[in-house]
Amino acid sequence: MPHVLISGPASIEQYFQEFETFTLREGTRILKLKDAFLNHDKSIVMLEAVVVEDRRPQTFYMVMAKRGEFISVHLDMLTDPEKNDGVRRLLALVAHKLKSQHPDCQYAKHNLDEFLIDS
Repeated sequence: MPHVLISGPASIEQYFQEFETFTLREGTRILKLKDAFLNHDKSIVMLEAVVVEDRRPQTFYMVMAKRGEFISVHLDMLTDPEKNDGVRRLLALVAHKLKSQHPDCQYAKHNLDEFLIDS
């Protein structure tokens, strides 16, 4: 399952407050974030996402959750999309946005080597 753990002073609540929908076209691939939902205790954000790859749309949710000293960014198991390059790319973009909140944030653990953005 594609995932990223981020360590450092990143904030789920701040990500939610600054959330903006977006659509990115990369050739024939389309990556889209449509909406975000914050739970009551501000420890989980669900992101409604759509990826179109090879003319096949997939609608699914990504989850950003506080886990001890880390924030996990991963796919929601209930919507379980095909883990194609578009899904991995969108997950990496979300993780990068969260990591970019503070210079002390780092990727702690992940399985998205070719998709993550370091800067």
